[in-house]
This record gives sequence, structure tokens and C-alpha cells, in this order.
Amino acid sequence: MNNCWAEPFPLSYLLDYVIPFVAIFISILSVIFSVRYNRKTLKLTEEHNRKSVEPKIYGSSDVMIYLNKEKTSIIAYNVINGGVGPAIIKSCTLKMENKEFTDIFRLLRSTEQSNKYESDNSMATILEKDHVIVPNESIRLFELYVKDILQAKRYSEMLNNISLRIEYENIYGEERFLVKDFLYQPVK
Repeated sequence: MNNCWAEPFPLSYLLDYVIPFVAIFISILSVIFSVRYNRKTLKLTEEHNRKSVEPKIYGSSDVMIYLNKEKTSIIAYNVINGGVGPAIIKSCTLKMENKEFTDIFRLLRSTEQSNKYESDNSMATILEKDHVIVPNESIRLFELYVKDILQAKRYSEMLNNISLRIEYENIYGEERFLVKDFLYQPVK
């Protein structure tokens, strides 16, 4: 009698040939999946690391005009790194009437207000190339001491016409900018 049913694969054939090919196929798929997943994870980790060391430079003016003639008025401007990473300064310029200056004293010398402050107590910081401002550090860009009340008011009004531009980098070399169109807005 002729048996029309085909004989099933012998179990030894299945164990010897099919199962290794299935195992190799599954291994290749898992390698492809893990490589793609690890690349996404690596990109997310790099982005997180960049953000976790990002500097954030901002400016703050301190103007204390005393109406008492015996007290000296103080006009100052601070540069602060409020970020979580170091800021590497590339340039810092003060600009007034289309002229650029590296510090407030050079700027004042170009005006008629040049010698109206107490030069012994006043100070300025020049932020040079590659100067590093660490996180939460505050640098006093300038500090002017003025005895005359009217002169102190003139200085504070003059700050309204001075712009500041600081170019800086994070530790990855990505450029950032702080641009202030005026250093102080007098209260009217």
C-alpha cells in the first residue's frame, strides 16, 4: 500500500540544521536592535552632558545714588555666570556712539565725564580672551565712586547709552553671546 502522507522531518534534522539558523537570525536581530538603541542612548547622554555644563552669563547693574552729600554714590556693573558650567570669555566690549572700548575708564576718557569720579576707589575689570568665569561667580566689570549727586545721576543716565557685548564659549567650544543694549535703565 502506498502511503500518501509525507514523512515528517526527522527530529535530528531539526536539531542539527534549523535551530542553529534560527538562533543566528535572532542573534543578528538583537545586535542590530542593541546598536540602534545604544546610539540613541549615546546621543541623549551627550545632549544631557552638554546641558549639564552649560554656562549662562547675565549682567546686573548696581546704582546707589545717595542724596546725603557725605555719602559717596556707587555706580557698578556685574557680570555673573548663573549657569552650571564654566564660561570661557572670547571678547568683551563696551560700546557708546559706535565706538568700542575694553573697559569703562577708556570709555569715560572719550567723554567729558572722564575725571568726575574718585579714581582712588573706582575700579574696572578687563575680561580678556580665555578668561574663565566659573559657575556662580560674579565679576565686577566696573565700580565708580562719585561724591557729586548730579554727577552720579549723569553717570547713571550715561549707562543707558552704553551697550555691552560678551562673546563666550562653553567647554565644548560652542559660542554664546550676552548682548545688552543698555547697562542701566534709570527710574523716571
